[in-house]
Amino acid sequence: MKFEGLRHSDVWKVGLELQMGIYSKFWWKAILFLLKSTNSEMPAASELEN
Repeated sequence: MKFEGLRHSDVWKVGLELQMGIYSKFWWKAILFLLKSTNSEMPAASELEN
């Protein structure tokens, strides 16, 4: 793949920022969703922690 007119560092910075933004949002949504689903489906979660 060729990025004409863009230096490698510029492409790397933009790609890194996009990855950080997309993945941070995605992972927070996924983590919150998993926490909600496990809390609602597993009322004995507090017992497992002890």
